[in-house]
Amino acid sequence: MALYGRVKPTSATTLPTGRVCFYDGRSLATLGCSTLAPQANGVMQAHIKVALTSGTHAIVAKFSGDAHYAAAQSNAFALVVS
Repeated sequence: MALYGRVKPTSATTLPTGRVCFYDGRSLATLGCSTLAPQANGVMQAHIKVALTSGTHAIVAKFSGDAHYAAAQSNAFALVVS
């Protein structure tokens, strides 16, 4: 399965750089990190591939921030694996 994190730029001239890391709140485990890459729609995106055990996982994405964009964290979202 793949997890995607998107960071939308607030400026057309300064794109965010850095990494997005994904966490499983159920086990407090780091699932992985990926460097942002530009997409055709102007959004910066990071993605990782993960293998999760069955059950409900509380997934959180954290953006590291850079010189122009503050670090940020998503709300947890429930991902059910069966």
